[in-house]
Amino acid sequence: MTQTDVVLFQKGLIQGHPENPERDLTKAEDQFKGLMEIYPGSTLSIAGEILIHAFKEIESLSDREEILPCAYEEIESLGDKIEEKKYSEYLYREKINRQDLRIKALSKEIEDLKQQMEYFKVIDINMDQKKQKEITEP
Repeated sequence: MTQTDVVLFQKGLIQGHPENPERDLTKAEDQFKGLMEIYPGSTLSIAGEILIHAFKEIESLSDREEILPCAYEEIESLGDKIEEKKYSEYLYREKINRQDLRIKALSKEIEDLKQQMEYFKVIDINMDQKKQKEITEP
């Protein structure tokens, strides 16, 4: 290990470090690639190659981490909408049940009125027959 490969490695490490506010993965990767070109057999070259992959993976995870809160909020919002739809469906079913009961009550009332009409028809026919009898019999 020379002082140059240590410096290249440290520069790459600093450039790619996740807590570096001026983090630049491209520059970090360039530092590590330069280290691998100049010192291909160095243990720091191997470590640099590993860090390139690690930094890329960290970056990928960070991107996912930024997406997750949005996805969670969207899922939560969809859950709320589903609950609203369920409640709306419940109210709709209740309304249908009330209408069904009303229809049954009106159907019964219609049947009762039909029976009354038949009864009154019989009475009316009987009265007509009596009148006819009275007219024909002096």
